[in-house]
Amino acid sequence: MRLQNFISMLTSQLKEEEYCYDAAVRAKNFFLVNKIMQRITSLKKAIDKTTMHSNESLYVSQIKFQLL
Repeated sequence: MRLQNFISMLTSQLKEEEYCYDAAVRAKNFFLVNKIMQRITSLKKAIDKTTMHSNESLYVSQIKFQLL
């Protein structure tokens, strides 16, 4: 799987979790709100790490190209 596709998949999952979070808040199901918030936090961390590695890979590729 390409890195950009993986980031898109994580972003889509994050949007879905945020929708579920809103629904759980409206239903006042605070146990579910807590669980969803944990998943949202994990997804945001995964997106940040993946994006960071994506930028590093791009930077390394640019340096290699410049050296050639």
